[in-house]
Amino acid sequence: MAADFQKIKKDFIRLISGNSLFHAYLFFGSSPDDILLFSEELINFLEKDIFEKPSGFLNDFFKIEPRETLSIGIDEIRELRNFLYQKPVISKKRTAIIYKADSLTAEAQSAILKIIEEPPKDSLIILICQSDENLMETIKSRIHKIFFPSLEKNIKNKLEENAEKLLITELLKLKSDPIKNFAMIKEILNRLTLIKQFNLNKKLQLRTVGITLKTKPVKPYSDKKS
Repeated sequence: MAADFQKIKKDFIRLISGNSLFHAYLFFGSSPDDILLFSEELINFLEKDIFEKPSGFLNDFFKIEPRETLSIGIDEIRELRNFLYQKPVISKKRTAIIYKADSLTAEAQSAILKIIEEPPKDSLIILICQSDENLMETIKSRIHKIFFPSLEKNIKNKLEENAEKLLITELLKLKSDPIKNFAMIKEILNRLTLIKQFNLNKKLQLRTVGITLKTKPVKPYSDKKS
């Protein structure tokens, strides 16, 4: 189920606090790099109780990703297995990230499946990819899947949601002196009407009004066509 990054963050903090983390996750979405950063912040929280990008070395973190062959093979999974079967040094978990997990070879997928089926104590495995289409069904059925929407899309949506609120806030300020601010009140009301009727870009409308607010003198809005 899609959710923004902040909600997913809160959910994981709650799971960690309640010692309720699942042993293996698949994080997937259109921005694997953003998902990787989130995962590293999560691991930093497990080890240092700070949910932010790691600023130094993490003792209980292991990452594998495609190499020269553009795939992840059995040798990398053996390294991962050896790492996971050691006890955590500082963190609550020994965490392994498989970045671009959709590049796992068939042999490597069989090997990671065995680890997921019998996970080492205090271990956490995170697979990251754009889509789970190339993963074995048996792997997908044994891990908890979380979809990450595009971070850029989330930011854009929030800007557009806030734009209308900011227009209304500005309108309320101007109404303190409706005679003096008549021109701008009418301009903002017009912008709000356009947004409602034609679903025009809210951010663009806000920017236009913002420019007009800074312009002196303000010309009265006219419904007449020139």
